[in-house]
Amino acid sequence: MNTPIRKVVASSDHNPSSPSRKRLALDDSEDKIMGAPVILETIMALFQSTQNENAKMFASVHSDIANLESNLEAKLEAKIGESFQAAVNKLDEKWGEKLEHFDNMIKQANDKINRLNEEKSDLGYQLEEVENKFRRNNLIFTGLSTNNSNSEDCTRLVTDLCAQVLGIPSVYVNRAHKMPINKHGKRDIVAHFPNDPEIQLILKNAPKLKGKNIFIRKDLVGHAANVDLWFRRLGKTLKEMKVFPKFGVGTMFVGNKRFTVDRTGNLMCGRDNGCDVLSEDLKVDMQAIWTRITTPNRYMGDNSSNGME
Repeated sequence: MNTPIRKVVASSDHNPSSPSRKRLALDDSEDKIMGAPVILETIMALFQSTQNENAKMFASVHSDIANLESNLEAKLEAKIGESFQAAVNKLDEKWGEKLEHFDNMIKQANDKINRLNEEKSDLGYQLEEVENKFRRNNLIFTGLSTNNSNSEDCTRLVTDLCAQVLGIPSVYVNRAHKMPINKHGKRDIVAHFPNDPEIQLILKNAPKLKGKNIFIRKDLVGHAANVDLWFRRLGKTLKEMKVFPKFGVGTMFVGNKRFTVDRTGNLMCGRDNGCDVLSEDLKVDMQAIWTRITTPNRYMGDNSSNGME
């Protein structure tokens, strides 16, 4: 069987002068089918057009995907936000009650601690009062002994001081001994006097020791010891102002007015502020003086004054 010969059209057939690229003439039907000659520019144009169409299609698809992703993210965030907020609200409700319960427990615990601290303070104050009652007939003599040995007769030292310097003969000293070394490296002597009038007489005559570097004070502890020290300092200051107070146990009298010191260290005259009362009477700022007197380390020592009249 005879196979018809297909006519090949070369891309360079538009050049009829080329002997190697001559083509056979096409009939009319073939021209209509083949159309214009197929050249490289035509193929490239077709490829570029297809590529542009694909690019537009991909851009559209990418835009649709981006929009879809954005919508999904927004919905997901909204859903997660709602769920998270619901969870947070639930936790707030759950733990809010527990935290309120804990706050109440803490408040009750703090109130109890405050009450216990107040009771402890009251108990300590009561113990100090009991301790000071046991010491009320004791007097401490500073500078009376010249050495720290235990061989001295402390009772004889106190008795001789009272008789020879204070002008009080026949004082009965029940017992006397040396105390531990103080901050000045010396040992004070504590003596017990059974008779209260003798104690008052010794304290009244104590100013006779001025210039002898010997000091006498009551044997007190805690708040009472501070009050005794402050009143001795205040008494010395008032005497320099030509005001002569009188002192009792934890009290000071100026005229017919009685002054005490509360637990926080405030000078009181009954229920009134003692510094204000003295300031009005003496026309001096007694609050500044009292602050100086009660400030630690403002004085070189605790024995700046002897006795209380």
